[in-house]
Amino acid sequence: MKKYFKYLLPLLMILALLFFSFDDTPWKNRNSFAGAKAAYEYYKKLYEQNPNSYEAAWKFARAVHFYTNEFITDSKTKKENFTAGKNAAEQATKLNPNGVEGYYYFGVCLGSWGEENGILASLSAVGPMEKAATKAAEIDPKFNKGAPYMLLGRLYQKVPGKSKAKCKEYYELSLQYGPDGRVNYRFYAEFLIEQKEYSKAREIIQRGLAIPFDEEDKLIEEKEIKLLKELLESIKGK
Repeated sequence: MKKYFKYLLPLLMILALLFFSFDDTPWKNRNSFAGAKAAYEYYKKLYEQNPNSYEAAWKFARAVHFYTNEFITDSKTKKENFTAGKNAAEQATKLNPNGVEGYYYFGVCLGSWGEENGILASLSAVGPMEKAATKAAEIDPKFNKGAPYMLLGRLYQKVPGKSKAKCKEYYELSLQYGPDGRVNYRFYAEFLIEQKEYSKAREIIQRGLAIPFDEEDKLIEEKEIKLLKELLESIKGK
């Protein structure tokens, strides 16, 4: 028995690193600058201590993107943080090729990294970002309130030359799989306004405003409600 135990122990340690569940209290307390920073620091430390943990990798990518996107303004720090996020998420896709979280947050962080680093970086990110978002949608289209299809819709909306019909299809799918994802409605409404489809945009905005408020995601909810109301005002009389 002792003979086999010496081989079993390292295996158990590896499995513990891969599948250990971390305390998510810091993430639940993210809805302020102090809370978001604390969550970022918490998951950063966990990922540094557990570089072979899928959960640590994608949760750090999620936390660093949220903190940076919502609270950081200086370009240098944003570039550094989005780079760290995309690298962690990419590592997550390697640690667990069947996990939706790694692919989704790789696409999100990569997109933000591209935007922050200029046009050439943005263009180089398009292919890998689309591939990651497509894979995430294949694994779990309902993830994070329909976010994989929302990400694909946003990509097709922003990249010149991409099919606008496909963009609309992706946004419709994001609403189908994530009917309570308020950001899905806002992005879709912005696209419809760009296409001068004001009646449809008004309908989408009103549907987005009618969603029950998600207290756990308070910061984003308040921001999205404000933006939806501003969009509605912008097409008044059109």
